This record gives sequence, C-alpha cells and structure tokens, in this order.
Amino acid sequence: MGISLEGTWKVILTDGTAAQMHLPGTLGESGIGHRDVGANQWHPDAALGNAEVLQNWCRSVPEDGSTSSWRVK
Repeated sequence: MGISLEGTWKVILTDGTAAQMHLPGTLGESGIGHRDVGANQWHPDAALGNAEVLQNWCRSVPEDGSTSSWRVK
C-alpha cells in the first residue's frame, strides 16, 4: 500500500516563479522552467575541465534549481 501523489500541485522555483502542475508528470511536461534559447549551452561543470554536458539538448524548458511543492486541494 502506498500514498498516491497524483493530483494538482503548486510549484515555486528558486527564482520565485510560481506555477501549477499535475502529477504524474514532470516540470518540463508542464512547461515549468525557463526556455533554453541557447544562452546556456555549456554546463557549469565544463569550467572544471569536463567535456560538454548534454543535459539540456532534449529539454525545451530545463530547470536545474530546486523547487518547493505542495498539493492543491
């Protein structure tokens, strides 16, 4: 027996952006995040001598920060 997380959730990103999303689902599927317009094509780890990081190549609205979330009734 488990606890279902399905439903509507309010999300606040680290920059204060607030939105609602439905679980199951992801922030990206809900369009929550900041559209990657090519300004951040390199991950901060690249500065450490690592090769190019491919994390954002498939994500239209990447969000790398933390979020606060709570269920909306």
